[in-house]
Amino acid sequence: MPPELLAEVEGFILKKRRYGYATKEEFIEDAIRVRLCMLTDEYEYIEIPREKYILLGKAVRELNLPAISAEGYVDYVIDETLENYRKWLQQSGQKPEITEEDKITYGWKQNKRLAEHLSQEQVQPKR
Repeated sequence: MPPELLAEVEGFILKKRRYGYATKEEFIEDAIRVRLCMLTDEYEYIEIPREKYILLGKAVRELNLPAISAEGYVDYVIDETLENYRKWLQQSGQKPEITEEDKITYGWKQNKRLAEHLSQEQVQPKR
């Protein structure tokens, strides 16, 4: 492992003691576990800039939206949208299902990989 990265990990552990890491090995083990979990196909993760997340949490409370936190509101919006989609599908006689094509078309990981592949193709000269 590059010494600069180890130094960054050690600095993080010293600055952010509240996370409870005592050693770089403990941090690295946890980081690997988290990354493996993120790369499974069971969940999708969405990154939200901290400023937006904090402002959303504030808006949820001050506007009396149907949740008590930013995370709760995101869950609420997803659930409401999916319920409306199910109703819409039922009206047209369809059932909600996810096909292999859907996984490719709408799956974030697949779209990210495709985007990375396409950007690499554009950078590399064609032969």
